[in-house]
Amino acid sequence: MMTGSDPNVNPAKPPEGTVTFLFTDIEGSTKLLHHLGEKYGELLLSHASIFRSVIQHWDGYEVDNQGDSFFVAFESPQNALGASEEIQHRLAEHRWPQEVEVHVRMAVHTGEPTLIGNRYIGMDVHRAARMCQIAYGGQVLLSSTTAAIPQNGLANGVELQDLGEHWLKDLETPEHIYQLNVPGLPSDFPPLRSLEARPNNLPVFSTPLIGREDDLVAAKDLLNQPEVRLLTLTGPGGIGKTRLASELVLEVFKDYQDGAHFIPLASITDPSDIPAAIARILRVRDFGSRPILELLIEKLRTQHLLLLLDNFEHVMSAVDAVQTLLESCKELNVLVTSREVLRLRDEYSFAVNPLELPDLLKVQQISTIEQNPAVQLFLQRAGSFKRGFKLTDQNASAIAQICSRVDGLPLAIELAAARVKSLSPQELLRRLLPDEKYSPLEYLSKGARDAPERHRALRMTISWSYDLLQPDEQSFFRSLSVFKGGFNLESAISVCARSREESTAPLESHDAEYIDLIGSLMDKSLIRSVESNLDESRFEMLETIREYAWETLSGRGDSDEVRSQHAQHFYALVKDASVYFETAEEAEWFNRLETDYPNVRAALQWYYETGNWTQGLELCKKLRLLWLFRGYLTEGTEWLEKFLSMPGTENNPGLRAVALDSVGFISRYREDYTAASDAANSALVLRREIGDRNGEADSLANLGYIQIQKGDFSTATMFYRNALAIYREQGNEQGIADSLSHWGLIIFYQGDYETAKSMDEESLAIWSKLGDSSALAWAEYRLGNVTLHQGEHTVAQEHFQRSLTISNTIGYKFGIAFSLEGLACVRVRQGKFEEAVFFAEAAKSLRDPNGILMPVQARLALAQELQPILDSLDASTIDAQIQQVTSMLPEEIIQLALQ
Repeated sequence: MMTGSDPNVNPAKPPEGTVTFLFTDIEGSTKLLHHLGEKYGELLLSHASIFRSVIQHWDGYEVDNQGDSFFVAFESPQNALGASEEIQHRLAEHRWPQEVEVHVRMAVHTGEPTLIGNRYIGMDVHRAARMCQIAYGGQVLLSSTTAAIPQNGLANGVELQDLGEHWLKDLETPEHIYQLNVPGLPSDFPPLRSLEARPNNLPVFSTPLIGREDDLVAAKDLLNQPEVRLLTLTGPGGIGKTRLASELVLEVFKDYQDGAHFIPLASITDPSDIPAAIARILRVRDFGSRPILELLIEKLRTQHLLLLLDNFEHVMSAVDAVQTLLESCKELNVLVTSREVLRLRDEYSFAVNPLELPDLLKVQQISTIEQNPAVQLFLQRAGSFKRGFKLTDQNASAIAQICSRVDGLPLAIELAAARVKSLSPQELLRRLLPDEKYSPLEYLSKGARDAPERHRALRMTISWSYDLLQPDEQSFFRSLSVFKGGFNLESAISVCARSREESTAPLESHDAEYIDLIGSLMDKSLIRSVESNLDESRFEMLETIREYAWETLSGRGDSDEVRSQHAQHFYALVKDASVYFETAEEAEWFNRLETDYPNVRAALQWYYETGNWTQGLELCKKLRLLWLFRGYLTEGTEWLEKFLSMPGTENNPGLRAVALDSVGFISRYREDYTAASDAANSALVLRREIGDRNGEADSLANLGYIQIQKGDFSTATMFYRNALAIYREQGNEQGIADSLSHWGLIIFYQGDYETAKSMDEESLAIWSKLGDSSALAWAEYRLGNVTLHQGEHTVAQEHFQRSLTISNTIGYKFGIAFSLEGLACVRVRQGKFEEAVFFAEAAKSLRDPNGILMPVQARLALAQELQPILDSLDASTIDAQIQQVTSMLPEEIIQLALQ
């Protein structure tokens, strides 16, 4: 690829003061490369030749060129626009290899950037680059500052087209954008690909919101009132609260400087887990001894943010946490969906009503009926199930009555519409009307007397869908309600097949059968597919449907059997995954377990409810690394303590010792060293009593780490020396490597760098043989620290870079963090202070709020080196260095660092 600028076409120096930037990029360059092969080089040469001749003619300064893109600076906007116009004309006229078409997107922005040497820095550079990213090939975009030039400064016939305001990635304010329309060149382009967003994880819907226009306006007006900081959308299940709330947030979240976030609560059963659920979405890591709510408040105290808490009705006892957040974080607003109000002092509520029902007296007037929102929703969904389905004179009355029969509830309408593949609207209506033939439907429509009539109608609709299922579909549907947070095909077969009395064949023989069952339930809108980061298909039930299925399962007395099978399956999954922990494949298995963690949590709950502390503690033992690496430390400690408090655990001292050691292991990362020492010492006593030598060494190593963090290196050395002796006696290579590494860490802190290096190299060799990727990342980091203090800055940088590469490959975020911290230290020693700040900030965005993963002594050393630099730098200086270092980091790390 051709890179760099051509000094032969540049003015003597780049313009200063008010400068106009031109950013360009070939649209679809990768496709052109694949299509042209070696001829692509010829295309790039011609492209560069055209650009440079025009740039020289208009006195432009070529700042940078990456082959398919140019960055040019001009003294005046008129010259920049003249060059843009001429380049587009010459590109259109040029005969390209194999007659391909070359379309170049352009953006022009005028500002006052800072010039350092021959490079520009500042937000004007970013704004121009971001504008170019949202343009289309052949299109020239102008910022508002460039468009402000007098119209007589434009060439004859050239006009500016107002495209309105657009949000650009990473920029805090929108840009009013214009399009340069040049005679003889295309001017009709699709809508700009602007972000139109602040940071968010809002759900995206593929269909338009129907019948909620007035509700959306009213709710928006209410939420925009300064005194409204907590707004609850209320209504029965299936009425569309989540959809309306999501659309409402999309309408208003541009007004929130720090964006908006969607917090799904349906899979959470313990209200005390609500702060942790919010924290995970906001990337507030659950580390240290401080309560997670306190960490969350610290994160949100100064943020202007909107939170959408979805499905709050089953965690009502968590309202105090919401109140605390609102009282402590004055710029925070909260939008809630719930079947009942939260009854908080500052709460405003908004009742979400059913869709407007059709006038049954006017069913013969199709033009009137088709304007009804309930009918429109039915037609939309029915059309997705049956191509060509439409409203006719023959079915209009039946469709209107169906919508009325289900009380205009969106979920009920969607479920009913799913049946048009096999039933006409008239047949569908007959099955919804109670009569002798369909008495079960009439019975299921009679819910609790104090339940809303609409809720009973929803139950009737789901019951009707359930009643029409084949017996094997019904059994499958009921059993699927045991899953929390979704499931994959393997889990569905394992849990549901084993729960059926007739199932005696191997699970593999059920594969085709269950694929058909899942497809059938998807067709009937009873389950739906969801996106997954794993290489598998994943499914879930809407919560209201899952509740109905669970009630049906429980009513038949089958829930305990299914829960038992469910717990066994996920116990087996965790057991299988744990074999790959501390190997090169651990990240893949951590991802899998985290995806299914709501189900793993349900398995733990089952073992606790049934008093099965043996299985519960075995499961905890296998989960401790997941709890550490994925930030579930508080929850992990709570589960361990719950099971350890159950009577009978003293009868299994080996398992109890493992659990106690795990409490110590987790507590040390929470910086609760008293609890960590007590638990680890108790485990050590038990292990010595039963003669568990490897376990004894594990507890000694645990105690050694705790003493390192306390700064008692003498005691820590004793523990690690004894642990290492036992590990060598037992041939435990993982233990040997770990002890060597941490003993070497002590020696490093004591200033004997050469001995520490030798021990780190020995541990690195062992972990290389074992294939323990996360440990290898740690070992490379350790060697980087040692060589850095020996003055070998280049070698240290190589170690830290290898640590970063390994960590990024396996998704080991904490490894990425401490690798970046190491690189920050290298930059300090090299005198590259701004780059050091960048690396340190990148690491800070990845690790926990207290920096616990970095050893205490190293944290202090880094803080001492960086703090004076941090105090002396302003944002523009840091921004200047970001451009120089981003090329050294993987894209995902850059994004995290720049958020």
